[in-house]
Amino acid sequence: MDSAARIKELRMKLGISQAKLARMVGVTPAAVGNYEQGISFPKSEVLKKLFGALNCTPNEFFEVAELYTEKDYEHFKVYAKLSEDEKALVEECSKKDFEHLKMYKQLNGDSRQIVDECTEFEFSKVNNNTIKVAARGGSAEIGLKKRSGKNILDAENYNSKRKK
Repeated sequence: MDSAARIKELRMKLGISQAKLARMVGVTPAAVGNYEQGISFPKSEVLKKLFGALNCTPNEFFEVAELYTEKDYEHFKVYAKLSEDEKALVEECSKKDFEHLKMYKQLNGDSRQIVDECTEFEFSKVNNNTIKVAARGGSAEIGLKKRSGKNILDAENYNSKRKK
C-alpha cells in the first residue's frame, strides 16, 4: 500500500477528519487531502508529526515488519566498534561456537581457568606443530616435532628403531 492510501487508512481507523488531522500536524486540511490523494508527500517534519497523530511507528506506517529488537540494535552498536579482523572472526563463528561461549560465560572463575589452560595447551600444540608430553621422573615438558603428518610416537616404529 502506498503512503497516500496508508495516511487515509490510519486516519479513518482513528475516526478523525482531515481537518482534525491537519490541526494535529500543523498543516491545512487541503494539504492532508493532497497527501491522501498522492498529489504531494509530507515533508520530514510533518511526517514525524503524522506518526504521532496517527498513533503509529514509522515501520507501521510504511508497513515494514519489525525485523530487529532493541537488543539487536545494541549488538549492532557493539559490532560497529569492532576492528575489521574482529568482524571477520565473528562472521566465521558458527552457532556451535556461540553455544560454547554461552556455556563458558556461565562457568565460575576456577572452571574458566581450567578451560583457558586446556585451550592454551591445545592451541600451542597446533600452532607450534609439536606434541607436548610429560618427561619421566619429573614435571618438565618436552616438545616433540611432528614429521610430515606421521605420528612419531607410534609404538611400532619406536620399538623397531630401538632394537637396531
